Amino acid sequence: MMERTKELNLLVRHAAGKTRKRLNEENRYVMGGKMQTVQIMEETLESESNEIALYFAMSRKAEEEGHTEIANYLRDIAMDEAWHAAEFAMLLGKIKDTASNLEIMLEDEIKTEKEKEEAAKVAISEGNESAFRVFTWSMYGERNHKEGIKEALLKLREKVKSTMTNH
Repeated sequence: MMERTKELNLLVRHAAGKTRKRLNEENRYVMGGKMQTVQIMEETLESESNEIALYFAMSRKAEEEGHTEIANYLRDIAMDEAWHAAEFAMLLGKIKDTASNLEIMLEDEIKTEKEKEEAAKVAISEGNESAFRVFTWSMYGERNHKEGIKEALLKLREKVKSTMTNH
């Protein structure tokens, strides 16, 4: 059953990719359309993004309970949901050039790191040690992401600078 679902997911993804390519080649709809469509796409992006986290969490639980095959399948679904969300992010014009994307995400990581730090303080003040641990752990994750993005931006800028001086 799971194998068949994987095959169907691949077929749908392939068909969607061909359709997107055709629409982009015809310079039709990448961003625009009626407001109702845009609103539905925004809501779908949020929904798909939430499902990613839920499927990954369910996968972890299945793994803990010794259901490896189910855990793997739930991870596959999470990745499918990530691809769905990515498609809507693209359609909505949320994805720019690489440098702009990195700069936007750097700002977000800086903001999120601070928010997680504050949330950890609230959790510990309320005596919720589990939430404190997760907020602290994810705060350090955001910090690592921030540093990695800074490094990627630096390398990208050096590459662009090098390319410009060599031409």
